Amino acid sequence: MPREALVNRALAPGLEAFDDQEEHRPQYPAPRARGPSHEEGRARGAAEALPVTELSLAADAAVGRVPVEHGEIAYETRGDGAPLVFLHSAGADRAMWRPVVARLCARYRCVAIDQRGFGDSSLPESPYSDCDDVAAVCEALGLHRPVLVGNSLGGSTVLDAAVAKPELPAAIALFAAFAGGWTYGPEMSEFAARMARIRAERGEQAAFEADVDFWLLHGRDASVVSAEIRDYVHAARARTRDRKPNQSLRRIGPTLERLDRVAVPAEIVTGDADVGDFAAIARLLHDGIAGSTLRTLPAGHFIPLERPGDAAEIVDALARRVFDCA
Repeated sequence: MPREALVNRALAPGLEAFDDQEEHRPQYPAPRARGPSHEEGRARGAAEALPVTELSLAADAAVGRVPVEHGEIAYETRGDGAPLVFLHSAGADRAMWRPVVARLCARYRCVAIDQRGFGDSSLPESPYSDCDDVAAVCEALGLHRPVLVGNSLGGSTVLDAAVAKPELPAAIALFAAFAGGWTYGPEMSEFAARMARIRAERGEQAAFEADVDFWLLHGRDASVVSAEIRDYVHAARARTRDRKPNQSLRRIGPTLERLDRVAVPAEIVTGDADVGDFAAIARLLHDGIAGSTLRTLPAGHFIPLERPGDAAEIVDALARRVFDCA
């Protein structure tokens, strides 16, 4: 399919980068025209077994809120060291990163954020930018040049930040990332039509359950994910549904047209059992971001939940590279 058929160029104007006032920026190796692509050797299978405590708030985690324009952004932080900032997928919240943070907080300061309208953060009241909110949290907490890590919607926020605020991240890690400028293909159109039929014939709750199954399983047997993962995804999406955040107020730039502005190391990760659009987005990101690395893991859309060990290893390797950790 030609790129022009995949990219919607009629989206709202992108975010403009503010002036770079940072005098001492890390020096990175000159990027290659394109980095390597890796497909992990494991076959599609069950997610990693998670102790239920990994999705609970850790005893040593600190929680707080940062004031932003027309609201507050909730966060939790754990560990000390070079900063990592984690951004969740749509319908989830910061808790989805706890299994990954548990594997990294002995070495890094890990901050997971509830994006506006999700978790404990304020509901949107007027047009806003998630990457502005992330920048506000980083400033308030004194996080200098963090590695930004995002899943799905969180990946879109990370990309927007790398394009519009190039002085913010030291590197980026994108797990099943969405990207501004993408138009969903036939699979998502068919899914929307199926959801409408289920809603009309069987009611809202049946449609909600079908939505959870689509994003969590995507045709796989229910046994591939643990009960803890399913319970978390179900509860988080139900909470988002009940809060009814106005998603139309979110400003997302046409990032796919501006990938040449991403000037930091980038890890791009896709799941082999995810919706096909996200594999296509990952390939576009890999083609457009100089020096990026593309990996495929045996997982669906929620890679941090299904493969927390793999996700932690990828983020750790990236952080060691940019922070020159021993």
